[in-house]
Amino acid sequence: MNLPHAIAALALALVALGAAPSEAASPRLAIVEVENVSQPCRAPLSCPGAPRTNYTPTIFPILVVFHDGSVDLFDLGQRVSEELGQLASEGYIAPLIEALRAEHPEAVINMITNSFYLGGPTMAAVAARDQNLDPERHRYFSFVAKVAPSDDAFVGNADPRMYEVFDETGIYKGPVVAKVHGGDVLDAGVRVNGEADLLYVHRWQMDLAAGASEDEPVRPHPGFNGSLGNPEAEPVGILGATGLGCAEEPDSLSCFQIDPIEGDFTRPGHVLALLRVTVGVDGSYGGFWYDPARSGEGFNVSVFESDPPSVAVAWYTYDPQGNPLYLTCVADLEHNRAEIELVSTSGGRRASTDNPSTVTRTPWGTLWLELGTCDSGIVRFTPLSDTYPTGDYPIIRATPRAVGSADACGQLSLGLNGMPDNAWLTPEGYRYVPPDPGPSE
Repeated sequence: MNLPHAIAALALALVALGAAPSEAASPRLAIVEVENVSQPCRAPLSCPGAPRTNYTPTIFPILVVFHDGSVDLFDLGQRVSEELGQLASEGYIAPLIEALRAEHPEAVINMITNSFYLGGPTMAAVAARDQNLDPERHRYFSFVAKVAPSDDAFVGNADPRMYEVFDETGIYKGPVVAKVHGGDVLDAGVRVNGEADLLYVHRWQMDLAAGASEDEPVRPHPGFNGSLGNPEAEPVGILGATGLGCAEEPDSLSCFQIDPIEGDFTRPGHVLALLRVTVGVDGSYGGFWYDPARSGEGFNVSVFESDPPSVAVAWYTYDPQGNPLYLTCVADLEHNRAEIELVSTSGGRRASTDNPSTVTRTPWGTLWLELGTCDSGIVRFTPLSDTYPTGDYPIIRATPRAVGSADACGQLSLGLNGMPDNAWLTPEGYRYVPPDPGPSE
């Protein structure tokens, strides 16, 4: 790959086109992703050779809130609200959504139904929703979620300004990454950790009256009974426990057992999940991309926080005679896709101040670029001239990710998988809580 020539071609294209300045946008499209880090293998069908019993706790359902810094979901050492207690104990989320929407009408409040045991291999490892935001009214991001299975374990940020999505001028600061460690797990203080009457382990139906209730403040969770952090506690009803589905259908995907080692979140380094807030493809996708089967040509991709977000692409390839051909352009991004009208340039000279006026830009055709993950994507192209073929092929990174971007995008980034539709059980029965798309103007 001739990288210096590719960089020069991209720079020349930016001179001719002009790069859009970075400025605040309203509304902004944000993507919220939840990845089950600690649960890579949920069934033999999705992980060939893995035992059916390899399950770990996860977080679900997840309440996500974008706000101006005023939405305080809970405080350590204080008792939780009744609605948060219902979420932490049985997973009832609709009452908490409705209570917060009534108290904070300017906030954007929704849920994501994270992949769970009964989803099996059809549920993706990443669940996500897209969201419109106003940088002034929705500067901060908060979340809270039940740790399942458990009596009343949960995770979330007590400091409402812990995760800043936009700065004071409205500029996006992301990607915002919340890595949920086992040490972040909290005890809601509404139910004794008896581990004897748990949803999906001992029963199928949600029940607020299940287990022994208590009235205690929020505090760090000691760990499941029998865990490394809580070894003497009894009865041991989660670690190594066999799910209810095993008695009825031992060969079905609903038969699971919590792994007694991998399921212990008190073990050092345990990570339950990653939550990310991005604005579609961000700067972490920048770099050189190519198809190894077509080594010798490739793409330079740069992503800009303009309004709307944009991408600059230089395709270093060859014409039908084998001469180097550099095709460039800047285009708007929509989620993770861009439709790019490529041009070839001629007439310029190296390091010449006359280039802006002497460079000739000749339309070449259309390139469709789709970056599905941090490390792979797809290109499709339709030339204007019959001397070039129409085609498509996958691409991967030719250069490593940028420093500090390891957690910036997920395994299935922007796939918008899972069930982010606010449909959930409430104490009164199954009810649909309409999602809030955020501001449109």
